[in-house]
Amino acid sequence: MHWFLEDFTEPVAELRGSIVDAAVAIYGRISSDLLPTPTKSHYVFNLHDLSKCIQGILQADSRTLRDANHVLR
Repeated sequence: MHWFLEDFTEPVAELRGSIVDAAVAIYGRISSDLLPTPTKSHYVFNLHDLSKCIQGILQADSRTLRDANHVLR
């Protein structure tokens, strides 16, 4: 995240640590709260799902994403 956000504006680049911390916190919460049930035993939240969230952020364009509020949304 640090390397990728170097080309973004400073308010966006400052979010890099918060983005990672939030992703890890969300993973911890979901992995403990959304456990498989007998009716939905086929689905288990894992790190692959978390990596898809980060990959979505890594598709952002520094020319169009210039405001920290846009990243947070």
